[in-house]
Order: sequence, then C-alpha cells, then structure tokens
Amino acid sequence: MSKIRDMIVGIDTLVPLKNGKRVPAINFDNGATTPPFKAVMKEIESKLQHYGSVGRGKGQKSTHSTAVYQKGRDVVKSFLGADDPRYTTFYANSTTDGMNKLA
Repeated sequence: MSKIRDMIVGIDTLVPLKNGKRVPAINFDNGATTPPFKAVMKEIESKLQHYGSVGRGKGQKSTHSTAVYQKGRDVVKSFLGADDPRYTTFYANSTTDGMNKLA
C-alpha cells in the first residue's frame, strides 16, 4: 500500500486542527478533489512550455494544444468503441455540467 501512497501528490500533507495539532489530511471527497498522481503532474509540467489556448488561436502553441485536445477526444471515442462519425466526445467539469450540456 505504501507504494501506491508514494505515487500520489500531497497525500501526506499535514493540515491544522482547531487544537493546533497538525495531522495528515483525509480526503472524503474524491469525486470532486481526487489528488493527482505524481506521474501525471510530471507529464503536465513537461508539456506546459507548449501549452496554448485550445481552439482559439492560430499560433504554434494554440494549434499544438488544439491538436492534442482533439486527439484526446479521439482516444476516448476509440476506447469506447464509438469511432463511427455519428458519435462525438465532449469534456465536462462534473456530472451535473455534463448532464446540462447533454440537455
């Protein structure tokens, strides 16, 4: 189990209690605030120098970021077996946001 804990960012971060004692945080809300894996953070950091606005510019960084974003949508469709052109993929901030977009 400790090997898994070593893979997660901030899992041993201490938080203060009312009595001043500092203890490791317990995350009861993984649906909204799941901590990222260190490997994910490392990958994000390696890509930040090439980041640009998605779908909003014609510069190299924006076109690169848009292509990566679109490729991600294609990977999701492929994973779900929805390669047919009549299917699409969109990202949502939450289940509620996704349901609102579908409606």
